[in-house]
Amino acid sequence: MNKHTRRMFSLGFFVVLCLLVSTSTAVYADNASQILAVPTDVQYVVSASQGQLQWRAVAGAFSYKIFVNGVVVQTASQTEGVAAGQNISVTLATDSWQLDRLYAVEVSACAATCVMAESMKSNIVFAFKPTVGPVRMIDAGSTHSIALKADGTIVTWGRLFNGQTFVDPAPPTSLLPELHSIVAIRAGGNHNLALRRDGRVFAWGASGKGQTTVPVNLTNAVEIAAGAYHSLALRSDGTVLSWGRYLSGNSHLTLSVPTGLNQVTDIDAGGGQAIARRADGTIAVWGKFTSSVLSAIPAPSNPTVGDASVPTSLTGVGITRIAAGGHHLLAMQNNHALHIWGNQVEGQTTIPTIISQDLASASSATTLRDFAAGNAYSAAVRHNGTVVAWGKFYDGSKWQSMAVPSSLNLSTVSAPNAPHLAVALAAGGNHALVLRRDGSVTGWGRNDQGQTTIPTELKADQIAPTTPHQFVAHRVLLTSGVFETGSDRYTLELRWSPSTDNVGVRGYNVFLNGKYFSFASTPSVTLTQLDLSVDQQVTVSAVDNEQNRSALSVPFVINRETYRQYETPQVPTQLRVSQLSANRFVLQWNASVDNVGVRGYNVFRNGLYVASVAGTSYTFQNLVANSTHHLSVSAWDDNRFRSPRSSLLTVVTPHVVPQPTNVRATATGSAGQVRLLWDAPQTNGQTAVTISGFNVYRNGLYVASVTSPSYTFTGLVAGQTHNYQVLSYDTQRNRSNITMPLAFRTP
Repeated sequence: MNKHTRRMFSLGFFVVLCLLVSTSTAVYADNASQILAVPTDVQYVVSASQGQLQWRAVAGAFSYKIFVNGVVVQTASQTEGVAAGQNISVTLATDSWQLDRLYAVEVSACAATCVMAESMKSNIVFAFKPTVGPVRMIDAGSTHSIALKADGTIVTWGRLFNGQTFVDPAPPTSLLPELHSIVAIRAGGNHNLALRRDGRVFAWGASGKGQTTVPVNLTNAVEIAAGAYHSLALRSDGTVLSWGRYLSGNSHLTLSVPTGLNQVTDIDAGGGQAIARRADGTIAVWGKFTSSVLSAIPAPSNPTVGDASVPTSLTGVGITRIAAGGHHLLAMQNNHALHIWGNQVEGQTTIPTIISQDLASASSATTLRDFAAGNAYSAAVRHNGTVVAWGKFYDGSKWQSMAVPSSLNLSTVSAPNAPHLAVALAAGGNHALVLRRDGSVTGWGRNDQGQTTIPTELKADQIAPTTPHQFVAHRVLLTSGVFETGSDRYTLELRWSPSTDNVGVRGYNVFLNGKYFSFASTPSVTLTQLDLSVDQQVTVSAVDNEQNRSALSVPFVINRETYRQYETPQVPTQLRVSQLSANRFVLQWNASVDNVGVRGYNVFRNGLYVASVAGTSYTFQNLVANSTHHLSVSAWDDNRFRSPRSSLLTVVTPHVVPQPTNVRATATGSAGQVRLLWDAPQTNGQTAVTISGFNVYRNGLYVASVTSPSYTFTGLVAGQTHNYQVLSYDTQRNRSNITMPLAFRTP
C-alpha cells in the first residue's frame, strides 16, 4: 500500500516501448540507403559513485543517442577504430536522478550526425542512480518491511499476517529461483510484489483475497503497486492490470480498472483505492475510502467512506507525483502544489506549515524530494533531506503522533547532501521507513512485529555499541514490608558505565530475568517491586541510532545475600516527650546505628507518616488539648532501607482551663473589709471544661478556694494597698493561669 513517489516513467518511455518488436533485427533505412542495426547487449552497470552504460558497437555508426524515460540526455561518439561488435562504455549522468526510483534507458545508433540515419532504439534497460550503500528501494506493509538491495536481491523483515497467524515475510523457498534480477519491489497489507528485469511480476504472502494471484496475461510490466488486499501492474503499453479485492464496508469487492484507462505513467494502491497518473498529467482514481483497512490494524474513528474520486480542483491539472494511503491520497502538481484528500480524522490530510512554506516559493530548489502515505498519516522528505510526518499511528493501544523521532537525526541539517539525510520514504500501516543518501535504511513507528528493526546488512553503520558493564546498585528502597518478612518488595536504581559507539548510543534495552523490561535513554534504570528473597538477574544491551545492538551484558544478580551491605538501621529507642503543653510538645529518641550510616528518620503519628528529619527530635505543634497521640519513629540509611518502626509512645495533651476575667475590688462599707469580684471563665471551644472553683491570692499568697466568683477579705488595715489574684480549676484539679495582680487600697 504505501506509497511512494518513486515511480518510474514518462510518456516518452512508453511510446518507445510500444515501438519495440525485437532487439537486433530491426533496422532503419534513410534516403541514402544507409542501414544501421539496433545496438545490442545494452547494460547498465552500477558502481559506488557512477553508472556505466554499455553496448556493442554497430557497424557504420558514428555516434549514439542515449534516452532516459524517452528523452535524449546524452550523445556519445564512437571512437575511431572501434570495430562492430566491440564493447562501448559511457558514464551516464545521474546527478538529477532520485534514489529509490527506476529509470528506463535506451540507445540508438546514428550515421554521421544522426540526420542521415538513425537506428531504432534498443531494448529498455532498467537503471538506478548509483548508491554508496546497500539499498536501492524500500517499501512497508501492514506489519512488515521489504527492501531491494543494489545487487538485485530482496530482504524482508517484520511479520505477515496470513489470516490466522503471523508468518515470516520472506519469499517461499519454491519462489526463490525466480527472484533474480529484481528491479522493483512493493509491500501490500500482508503480501509482497517483485518486478523482474524481463517484465514478469511475482507475488507471495496472504492470498485470501486473490492479491497474490498474478494474472497469466501479465507481461511487459514496468511498474507495480500493492494495496491492502489488491495489487496493480503497469504495462509497457501504458495500460493497467488489477487483481485481488478491496474492502467496502463489510464486503470485499473486485477493484476493476476503469474502462479505457491508458497512457498511464505511474500507479499506486491504498487501503481500498487505486490511483494512476497519465502522460498528460491528469489522474484517475477508483475504489473507495473504506471504513476499515488492513485486517490487523484498527481503522481511525469516523473515517470518510465513499468513492475515492478525483476532486474537481485536480481535474486536468499537471500532476507530477502521486501516493495512496489507507484512507487518503496525495498528488503534487508541476507548480509544486501538494494536494491531499480523503479521510482527515487523524490529521493526515492537514499539510504542516513547514511543508506549505517550502512549496509556496514554487521553486524546484525547495520542492519535496519524496512523499508517502500510510494508514492514517502522511510523510515527506523536504528539499534539505529532513523528514516531516503528520497524522497518527496506532501502537496497539492508542493513536499517537507520527512525528519523526529526534533519534533518527533527521531534524538537524549539517549539509543538504549529508549521508545521513533522507532521499526517499516508504509508509506502512503504522510504521515508516527512510532511505538515506548513503543507501542505508532506518525507520520508526510501531515495532510489535519487528517491522522497524532494520537488518544489519541494510545499515550504513553496522558497528554495534560496546557492551554495558560496571553495574552498581545506586539506591534500594523498601517498597513494602519491613525487610525481614518474605513479602518485602524493593525498588532498585541500577546504574552502569555508558557504552560507546562510532556514531552515538541511542539508549539501552533492559532485560529482567531474560525478559524485556524497558528502554532506558541513560545508563540507569529503576526496577520496581523486586522480590529479593530469590535471585533477580538484569542484563542490558546498548542500541545506537541505526538500531545496532551490543551483546548482552554479563548478568547482574540481585538478591538478599548480594546486598548485605544494604542492612536496615537499628530501630530507634527511648522515645520521650518534653515541653508538653496543651497544644505542643517535643518528641525525642536515641540515635540509631547502621552499617552505611543513618541518613534520617521518618516520624509517624497514629500510624500515619508525618515528616522526615535528619536529627533525633521533632516538634509537634498546633495540637488539640486533651488529645491522644500514638507516636513511632523509623530510621533510614543512604540506601533508602528503612528500619521497622519503634515501639509506640502514647502522649495525651493536657486540658486548657480558662482564666477568670474582669477581676475587680470594692469596699464593703465595713472597716477593714474588701470585696473581690470576677467573672467566671467561659470554655474556649478546644475541650469541654467544667469549672469547679477558684483559688484566691493576696500578695502572692494563697488565701482560700471558693466556688462562686467572689470573695470578701476581712481584718485589713485601712490605708494599706494589697495585690489580689485569682485562678480557676476544673473537676480534675487542672488549674488555669493566675490572673495579673490587681492593686487595691483598703479604705
